[in-house]
Amino acid sequence: MDLKTLREYKKMMEAHRAGLANKQTRVVSHKTASKDKVETPACRQSLLDEVKADILTFLKSWPDLLRNEIDFQIHLGSFLLTSPNRYERVFFEYRIPNSWVSSDYVWDSNLRIDIVVYKNGEYLPVELKYPTALVRRSIECFDEDLNPDKDPLEPILKHQGATDLVCYNFWKDVRRLEVLKKKFKKVKSGLAVLVTNDRKYIDHDGADTCSLEFCISKNIQSKGPGTLSWRGDVSVAKTRPAIDLDGHYPISWQSTDIDGVQFNYLILEIK
Repeated sequence: MDLKTLREYKKMMEAHRAGLANKQTRVVSHKTASKDKVETPACRQSLLDEVKADILTFLKSWPDLLRNEIDFQIHLGSFLLTSPNRYERVFFEYRIPNSWVSSDYVWDSNLRIDIVVYKNGEYLPVELKYPTALVRRSIECFDEDLNPDKDPLEPILKHQGATDLVCYNFWKDVRRLEVLKKKFKKVKSGLAVLVTNDRKYIDHDGADTCSLEFCISKNIQSKGPGTLSWRGDVSVAKTRPAIDLDGHYPISWQSTDIDGVQFNYLILEIK
């Protein structure tokens, strides 16, 4: 994103945030704070807490449907760039060569982290998943209604399916963040975020499937520490090895409405 585009986007986001002023956490300046309210390092929010709070604000306030994961990534990253928390840098597609993490990372590919936030000498990586179910609507292009008769409606969100593979890749994201935390001193924590309008992720417990251990339904209390494996001798396991988790991750789904569509989201803290 070039500087001109960023400035224009920042103006738009500032207007959007104006309507959320009562929901934002304001930092009291030293000039106006009383002696007993001066912020000290001990009471300062962690970078993890700041970024998570901003992601929650984004999910609860964003007005338009996000068309796909790239749309989600760009808008969320730009939202973070304009945050009152004043992050110093926000990176997209942050690349780490596989050779730097291969001793703890069982996959062959290089790592590309969706968003990395930098502030006060600390980096916080954020991984995103955005699997969707079909949503059809009339649409506009260049201020013209392409569906004046409301038929046929266009697929705004596509049905992606493959819930087992999405769940596997979500836990792969979690493991990726665990490895970065172990390997790099300035990475102290991370966030794995899954947002979906597909109820299968919330309702289906994976029973009688080969992907039971990767399931993230509302009926599962937590995952880890330990190994997540495919059940049985299945072909999918040949290219998707078992995942070792160091941490313990409670499964707690929340919901929000975005442009009239109900979405559920799961945010895991890697710390």
